[in-house]
Amino acid sequence: MERDELVGRLTAVLDVANNDGDSAGPIMAADVVTLTDRLAAVAARTDIEAWLTVAAVRWVRFERSGEDRDAADLTVALAAFGRVLPLAAELVPKPIREYLERQAEVAGDIAARLYHQSMQILQDPDLAADVAAVSQAVAWLEQAVEVLPHHHPYRAGFLTNLGNALRTRYGHTGEPADLDRSVSSAREAVDATARDHPDYALFLSNLVAALQVRYEHTGSPADLDRAVVTALEAADAARPEAAGLARRLADLGADLQARYRRNGNVADLDAAIALAERTLRHVASDRPNRAKVQSDLNAALQARHRHTGALADLEAAIAVGLDAEAAMPHPEPGLLTNLGSALYTHYLRTEIAEDLDRAIALLQRAIDEIPPDHPDRATCLSNLGPALASRHRLTKAPADLDAAVTVGRQAVDAMPPDHPDYAASLANLGIAMATRYTRGGAPADLEDAVATCQAAADAAAADDPARAGYLANLGRSLRQRHARTGSTADLDRALSVFREALRHPTAPPMIRARAGREGAAVAAERGDWTSAELVFDDILAVLPMLVDHGLDPRDRQHHLAQLQNLAADAVRATLGDTGQRPTPDVVRAAWRRHEQARTVLLAQALEIRHADGIDRLEQTHPHLAAEYHKVRGLLSGEASRP
Repeated sequence: MERDELVGRLTAVLDVANNDGDSAGPIMAADVVTLTDRLAAVAARTDIEAWLTVAAVRWVRFERSGEDRDAADLTVALAAFGRVLPLAAELVPKPIREYLERQAEVAGDIAARLYHQSMQILQDPDLAADVAAVSQAVAWLEQAVEVLPHHHPYRAGFLTNLGNALRTRYGHTGEPADLDRSVSSAREAVDATARDHPDYALFLSNLVAALQVRYEHTGSPADLDRAVVTALEAADAARPEAAGLARRLADLGADLQARYRRNGNVADLDAAIALAERTLRHVASDRPNRAKVQSDLNAALQARHRHTGALADLEAAIAVGLDAEAAMPHPEPGLLTNLGSALYTHYLRTEIAEDLDRAIALLQRAIDEIPPDHPDRATCLSNLGPALASRHRLTKAPADLDAAVTVGRQAVDAMPPDHPDYAASLANLGIAMATRYTRGGAPADLEDAVATCQAAADAAAADDPARAGYLANLGRSLRQRHARTGSTADLDRALSVFREALRHPTAPPMIRARAGREGAAVAAERGDWTSAELVFDDILAVLPMLVDHGLDPRDRQHHLAQLQNLAADAVRATLGDTGQRPTPDVVRAAWRRHEQARTVLLAQALEIRHADGIDRLEQTHPHLAAEYHKVRGLLSGEASRP
């Protein structure tokens, strides 16, 4: 039953009672209690009308119940009047108002003593490390909250600290019930606080922390999603550093990026980027945590670039990294590594040699400055390897390729298998060894490359979006070994892993499509035209995912370049190379695949041609251009992004 209907029914009952003065009238019916309880359950904290209705009905019931007065009516009425008191004190009858104020004063004194006793424990590092002492603090805070009426100004603060204390105890015991109560206490504190209250952002921040810890314990997507929404609200409510939000926003961004690595949902990267950008708008340029936020934003933008191919994201990542580097006398190695990686990726896309040189210099600087036992040093080493291998392709200097293998081995040896970058480090090492083999290296390099690429694919989680790339690397190294040994088993295995990469549901679509094309080439090499046809059917199913109306012409052109001759290859796979005249059914199937591929690729090409026209439309008819972009966003699903 909705709030308005409940208010209406109870108001009608109250009107009858006021008009007839009959102590045994409808207001004394048992269902009236149920109605007031239900209204109290759905009423918002600031809903004066609803709380006054509950208070008036239960007060009249109490007054008319004679010698058999129900104390519950009085308790509920006073509690409801207490809800109204801080919102509109003039609407509360004077005797009741004075009673509530005296009660609050006494309760406040008792609760304050309990609160200060609990804080002495929680703020003492030694006592906070003792689970028995923390449990005592929790008990005192629970008592403090219990004795305070709902309208008391201290209550929300005590609730949020109770949530913090329960979260601290959870860290000792791992008891899920403490975590659930931590969330509910923090949420109740937020619900009981006006948005313009000076502590509102702090209470939101504590709710973010509770939701985040529970997400990390249970993996519930709803908790992480709610934490993101709450954190964004907190960032808007106050300066993040004032409420301790900068660190929590950064932690949330890390959780979102970690979840993306499990599900491949680019919306998680969108949310991580939004969190970091919102934080930067609030964190002053001289704050020490600003560089950490910029580094996290750099990483999230790079991840989104890898998924969508949007060059603008990569350029934004570089700009953020350069800004952070310039603002710090001694940039942290993690920041240098992220910036170096962004510049290296930009080199791969644009082939600007200066980017490669700057990337190697930054990555080497990060390694030189990070302590040998630092946990991030292995990641720095791993990122340097591919850049050195790329410089070898330009300079042909064997030392670069040898160094790429060396730092790759050092990175893998320094990482535990459960490190989040372990699979990527194995993949980088495998590519470096395969490259050295092609440049005149020993067969042992190729054997090591196959084994290392296989280890990378095995180390990645099954739903990691990067796993498709690791599988594709394995397929390439198996093809290399087949070329050396003639082993049909390697060719069979290569086809299998390329198809597995193509069918990986969370991987970036372009990675899947490219792996599929390599798989089709393997099938053609084997003369297995049936498999080649099936592979192209899978590629054509992925192809529409590459049509992102939000990409700019540079990105669409880049996509088209990677898919050049796709339609012709699909026809060739369908017709085969059997030396026999194809049947009409085969010709029709070849035409169907050709048109499927051509339709998508032609749409991309037409969007490139029309880009200049859209620019002119924005200049001459901005309202029409705005409508165009709105429709384009809907087609790309952008309207649903946070």
